[in-house]
Amino acid sequence: MAKTDWWVTAAGLAVAGVALLFGFYLLGFAPLGQRPGVVFGYVLVIDLCVLAFAWLEQRLAAAHLAAGAVVFALLWVWTLGHLSERLLSWALALYFGFAVLHAALPVALQRVRPGTAPVWWAQLFPLAALLLMVAPILKLHPVSALVFWPVAILLDLVVIAVALISGVAWWMVAALVVTLGLAGCWIATAPAQLEMLPAELVVIGTVAVLFVAAGVWAAQTLAPKPATPTTAPQPPAHQPKPLWPCARPAPEALLAQIPALSALLPFVLLLLVTARLPLADPSPVFGLALVLTLLLLGLTWLFPVSWLPAVGLGCVLLLEHAWHAAHFKPAAAAVPLVWYVGFTLVFMAFPFLFRRRFLGEVLPWATAALAGPLHFYLVHQLVKAAWPNEYMGLLPSACAMPCVAGLISLIRTLHPDAPNRLTLLAWFGGATLFFVTLVFPVQFQRQWITLGWALEGVALLWLFHRVPHPGLRLTGVGLLVTAFVRLALNPAVLQYHPRSATPILNWYLYTYGVTTACLFVGSRLLAPPRHLILETNAQGLLATLGTVLAFLLLNIEIADYFTQPGAQTLTFQFSGHFGRDMTYSIGWGVFALGLVAWGIGRRVRPARWAGIGLLAVTLGKLFLHDLARLAQLYRVGAFIGVAVIAIAASFLYQRFLGGQAKQDETRLPPASPPAP
Repeated sequence: MAKTDWWVTAAGLAVAGVALLFGFYLLGFAPLGQRPGVVFGYVLVIDLCVLAFAWLEQRLAAAHLAAGAVVFALLWVWTLGHLSERLLSWALALYFGFAVLHAALPVALQRVRPGTAPVWWAQLFPLAALLLMVAPILKLHPVSALVFWPVAILLDLVVIAVALISGVAWWMVAALVVTLGLAGCWIATAPAQLEMLPAELVVIGTVAVLFVAAGVWAAQTLAPKPATPTTAPQPPAHQPKPLWPCARPAPEALLAQIPALSALLPFVLLLLVTARLPLADPSPVFGLALVLTLLLLGLTWLFPVSWLPAVGLGCVLLLEHAWHAAHFKPAAAAVPLVWYVGFTLVFMAFPFLFRRRFLGEVLPWATAALAGPLHFYLVHQLVKAAWPNEYMGLLPSACAMPCVAGLISLIRTLHPDAPNRLTLLAWFGGATLFFVTLVFPVQFQRQWITLGWALEGVALLWLFHRVPHPGLRLTGVGLLVTAFVRLALNPAVLQYHPRSATPILNWYLYTYGVTTACLFVGSRLLAPPRHLILETNAQGLLATLGTVLAFLLLNIEIADYFTQPGAQTLTFQFSGHFGRDMTYSIGWGVFALGLVAWGIGRRVRPARWAGIGLLAVTLGKLFLHDLARLAQLYRVGAFIGVAVIAIAASFLYQRFLGGQAKQDETRLPPASPPAP
């Protein structure tokens, strides 16, 4: 461009810029603000002049961006100052028209002049128009869906079309987020009436299906094609200038996630609808959730995104819990029960229907195994509220059937050398044992929950012997430790039931006794080389916890035996009753003798030292407490009992450990004679 022509062009652009800025002055007049056709007709003429400069001279491409920014700033000012219900159609037409005009120019330039460098702002103006549409929602609510949403969908189509033509998919994600935010604002400001439900669900479903389809299309058309080994890729005839950094082509991983986000994000809007509307029947909302779930599962089959079923299950559970907490009525429980069970079966059946496709994956199978246990709380609460009965323990038994069927199917069909075989069997085996061990807690509740955890932990450790997956061992030990903490460190456990009139043979015995037995059995199941978990000796840990719980049970039974008849709660007192104090001393001594005997018989040094330590504590109690407080007869009895125990412990040490030491000495080789 000659210097004279450049100055002429610059002067023309300056005049056009001043004319555009003059539009702000015109909008200051209220009568002109009510006649948008006049004001924006004037703006359109000036805008076309600026775009003509950008069309004729490639170096003036930035003028297109500047003119577009001024035009949309004018639209924003007019919307805030003059928009009314009568002018809504004008507003939507202006948003759409200017967005299409400014989005089409860069695309047309690239088509007419293939060497033209692409610009990043082609998709910016449709997004700006979508953002402008928030103002009518906030200013004119309620906004008619039949007038408003067709324009929003058309703007989305413009963004999608430009993204596919330019090969830049980033803007599709931005359009999806803006559109869903627009829908959220519209739903939040709409009347909270059931009459709005069909329109809201149609909008959510349309946006989801549109962007899922566009995302799949983009993933299939924009993904890089692998080069054939016979032909090397040829460089293009002309190398265009690099795109603006934010407009680089999306990687293949993002292309696969665009349709996934399109099916996941609408769940947020469904939660909003559920929270605002009085939904006695969840079928419309759950029906759309089922469509979104099927889209997610279909995308999992199309693309290598195995995490989608797990995230989809989480979204469905969140929606179900939101509806159940806000709208569930026991009188109408059949419909939600069908939906809860239906969603469970959909997620469970999915990997089995496409077994070959997901044989090398783990997450789809893990999601299928977890679908039942994660839905059980909702199903249990529903059945308990709607149909209370004395046989609630049958419910987890029924829920275990699909897990058992899945486990049997995997055992029969998976080859012994199949990848992830042990992992898949561990997931379904663990889910099955979860329901089996829930039978007693659900039937009896309270302390039975703790017993269920303990039994589940032992069952998982037993299953670990058949399916050596480390997750089973870790989960089993975790459940056993949790059961111990609940019984040993939770004083409220002792108040679950009033004291029984029968001493010793009461609910303390079976609750603490069964959990103690589970800890010891779990310790036995973790014999070496299975004993190390996270570099920790889990066998010793469970044995220690079992010993502590057994000692606690001993003290509980003594306290219960000597508690005053008729008392409702258990009390621990270590003075004031001669017989009780003597029993504590003798009981501790017997327990210490048992620890010493066990340590000697099993060659477990920590058990021997624990027994000796407890025996020392017992002797200290005897000399420092019992001598001063017990009567003559009880004092003698305590001395005799503890003395016998101490003598027995000494005899055991001398008989077994002393003999072993001598035997070891005789086995030593004779010392060699000194060298001459």
